[in-house]
Amino acid sequence: MEKIFEQNQVQALSLEEAIRVLYEARRDRVVNPCGKFDNAGRWYPSDEENADGYTDSVRAPSRNWPYSYLVAARTRKHIKALAEVRPDLVIAWAQRALAAPEPTATQSRLKGSWSSS
Repeated sequence: MEKIFEQNQVQALSLEEAIRVLYEARRDRVVNPCGKFDNAGRWYPSDEENADGYTDSVRAPSRNWPYSYLVAARTRKHIKALAEVRPDLVIAWAQRALAAPEPTATQSRLKGSWSSS
């Protein structure tokens, strides 16, 4: 993910840039949507993450499909809808994603090793 800021100096992001940055960070697993897992391993979003009500149109998690809400929370469609309801959150989360440390060489190698074999 391309950094849009100098060291220790975050630029103000437009909403469109914030949507792009947050989507790419979630897609690349640099940051994760806000939420928690229950005892059965199913993921549920926080109230802030579900501010746009996206869980109404997504299959509820089950033991067989525990990440249905998590997968939907990583989509560009959800991030755009969340930006309409809570643009302040999307911009703040995008700035936090830009400040996240780069993956280590080991993490990058492990991520790429699955596709290279």
